[in-house]
Amino acid sequence: MPMLCVLWLRPIYSQLSYSTSTAAENVPHPYSSSRNCTQLYNLNRPDYSFLYRASSSPPSPSLPAVFVITPTHTCTTQKVDLTSLCQTLSLVPKLTWIVVEDSRTKTKLVSHLLSKCMVESVHLSVATSTKYKSSLPWPLYRMFGTVRGVEQRNAGLRWLRENYHPKNSSGVVYFIDDDNKIDVRLFSEIRKTKEVSVFNVGFAGGVYYEGPVCGEDGRVREWHSPSAEWRYGMDKAVPDLYAVFKINIVCNLAQLKRGT
Repeated sequence: MPMLCVLWLRPIYSQLSYSTSTAAENVPHPYSSSRNCTQLYNLNRPDYSFLYRASSSPPSPSLPAVFVITPTHTCTTQKVDLTSLCQTLSLVPKLTWIVVEDSRTKTKLVSHLLSKCMVESVHLSVATSTKYKSSLPWPLYRMFGTVRGVEQRNAGLRWLRENYHPKNSSGVVYFIDDDNKIDVRLFSEIRKTKEVSVFNVGFAGGVYYEGPVCGEDGRVREWHSPSAEWRYGMDKAVPDLYAVFKINIVCNLAQLKRGT
């Protein structure tokens, strides 16, 4: 009896499949009468002509370098996140990507990914010490002051202090987490950093945005950082996300050498 049911349902399934595909083929594309696929793509494509990679000429030697420090840890989406970030950074000229793993040793996954990524990169690994670890789930670990990636970011800064020579060219340090999504136009702005610059960051820590609040003169007056207000109060609130800050590397390295 079960075999008869299968044989009876099979021709019905075939008819349904044929009817569905036939109906789909008969529906005209909404833009077929006026535009082809290429024209439609060009119509909606953003203008990225400002990218230096789009031209055949190399970037100017006077162009400030960008050093991106990215802490990363083993998780389900690590490879996807790093691949996405790699493809974004590959559009930016004169950029060095410093990837620091939360691990005692460098993993094969990250090593292989960086070897295929068309970005100049530095691969480091530093395991997080016990004092920075928390067994609490998000967002509780943020509310109680636990910050991830601190030692990894510091390791990236130490590498810069030991290997970068400011006399060769100016540069800017930018902290980007592995799961961040960046508009490449931002890099044209952060190269203008003289000492420290700050920008708003969207969808940060459970809020729509986090970052500076400026007065009429354009100077930073306070911080929009609800997650920090929960812990410190409004008068001491500062952004939790390192992505808010962009630091001029000459200023930064001078402070590191003084131990500040």
